[in-house]
Amino acid sequence: MVNPGQCVRIVLMEPAELTEWRHFACGLADEARVIAAQYRGNMNVATKLDRSVVTDADHAIQHHICHAIKNLDPTHAVLCEEKADYLKDMPRPADSEFCWVIDPLDGTRNYVRGLPSCCTSIALLKGGLPIIGVIGDMNSSDNYSAVTGHGMWLNDQKITAVDANECGKPVVSFQPSHTLLDVDRLPTWTQRVRVRNFGSSAMHLAYVAMGALDGAVCMDCRVWDFAAGYLLVIESGGLMTCGDGDELFPFDMTLDTSRGATFIAARRALHAHLVEPSELSSQTHS
Repeated sequence: MVNPGQCVRIVLMEPAELTEWRHFACGLADEARVIAAQYRGNMNVATKLDRSVVTDADHAIQHHICHAIKNLDPTHAVLCEEKADYLKDMPRPADSEFCWVIDPLDGTRNYVRGLPSCCTSIALLKGGLPIIGVIGDMNSSDNYSAVTGHGMWLNDQKITAVDANECGKPVVSFQPSHTLLDVDRLPTWTQRVRVRNFGSSAMHLAYVAMGALDGAVCMDCRVWDFAAGYLLVIESGGLMTCGDGDELFPFDMTLDTSRGATFIAARRALHAHLVEPSELSSQTHS
């Protein structure tokens, strides 16, 4: 039986190729930062059917990243948050061994309002398993990155995450589902932890990997929200699963990607205490 968080490590590839792809993805995050800066204060904002917002910057960043991936290797597929005609010219995710999973701007509402928690999330999946993960903070020059089986980096510095201070209650980010309006249905562990919500699930996962947060829980998330962060958490020594403790990956590329999932990410000592099947499992594959 595969332990939670362990399955991603079975993908074996040459370190040089993985390093090249990590640098490529970090470069894309840098370029996304430049594009986002160009649109600040001068953007069109629209509301999508799921009540999330999208801007010119989201579309411009995604188009730039997809074009760069197509130039890198036209056999690679792309799975993105925003729908676009140019994606029809690229391989379908279900038909390609390699698929880039992109959220061009996670935390768009924060970006629109000038709040500091937003990022670009880029992951490369091989056979449905994340092998490269990069989260580029839009409000700094920081790129958080990871390579399967080889650890994680903050910019060009290889780092080892240290567990947060054990004094007091653990600090856990919690993003409820849009439909979870009844306070009585909130997980009971919210009474035992200090809850934060910075408005970006990808940044939450970067914070968990770095030890700034002890854990992160998000309901009704899409794969582009957590694919890169998943690898960061795993490579930092943490655990990340569905809400009921089942594996998030490998991801089935034939699934309807509009369907949401609940994830729980945490340092190992805390993870089991956040898994409450009776309260979260109903949101796991809703």
